[in-house]
Amino acid sequence: MKTAQKQFDPTNDIHITTLFLDRDEEGNFLDVDSQLYHSDEHGFYLARTIIQVWQGRTWETAANDEAESALREHRRSLKVFRLLLPAEVIRLIVEHTVPEEEGARALAIAALDNAGIL
Repeated sequence: MKTAQKQFDPTNDIHITTLFLDRDEEGNFLDVDSQLYHSDEHGFYLARTIIQVWQGRTWETAANDEAESALREHRRSLKVFRLLLPAEVIRLIVEHTVPEEEGARALAIAALDNAGIL
C-alpha cells in the first residue's frame, strides 16, 4: 500500500529562524540543526538535520565535537520534517528564545497556558 508523503522544499520556502533545541544530559548542544520554515503548501514546519555516530551497536545523536571526530563511515546524517500548528510555533519560539531573566520566560509560558495555547 502506497502512502502519500509530503514533499518539503526548504530552498523555496520562507526561512523563519534557526533553533537550538537539543542538549545532552550535561547540557552540551547535540549536532542537530533545527530550522523553522513556512510554505504556502504545507504551512509551518521544522526541518531538522540530525548527525549520528555509530556507538558499538546503535546509532546515537552526536555532540558537536563527536561528529567532527567520527570516521566518515561511522557517521550519518538524517533529515526529518515535522509539520507544526501556528500555536506550536508560538510556544516553540517562546520556550527557546524568550530570556529566563526576571522570570520573563515563565511569565510568557504561563500566559500561553492561560490562553490554552498548546
